Amino acid sequence: MPDRHLWTRHSTKTITFTGAAGAGAAGTVTVFTITGRVFIHQITAFCTTLLTATGAATLSFGTAGDIDAFIAITTATDIDANEWWGTSTPAIDSYSPVVGAATGGYTTQQERKWLSNNAILTVATADVSTGAIVFDVIYTPLTDGARLA
Repeated sequence: MPDRHLWTRHSTKTITFTGAAGAGAAGTVTVFTITGRVFIHQITAFCTTLLTATGAATLSFGTAGDIDAFIAITTATDIDANEWWGTSTPAIDSYSPVVGAATGGYTTQQERKWLSNNAILTVATADVSTGAIVFDVIYTPLTDGARLA
């Protein structure tokens, strides 16, 4: 059987918030557009520019059907430059997924998901007017031609 790592793919997307529709206005921001179905191994989110908001904006990362499938609802202004956003409490400098001792598997939301819909940010309560987050995903295509872009 071929090594599964030969099948893995990597996609990166930077979201720059401006407060405009689809770029931080209350609603949704598409992070990855999906073709087919994929198996997610890991997703990371790293803030490169401090997020600011017009009010008490919140962000979550998931899909239309499960808005916090990857990262729980977080106050946007709590996500600062040089922080990893992996939980509702972003981490400075480094972030390690917690490995479950009982199952030997990961216990964070960003681990091991099947995906068949676009990955989106949900912006709620107010607009996110400035900032940038870089998203990286490691995945395996499950269907012919499947990919995240």
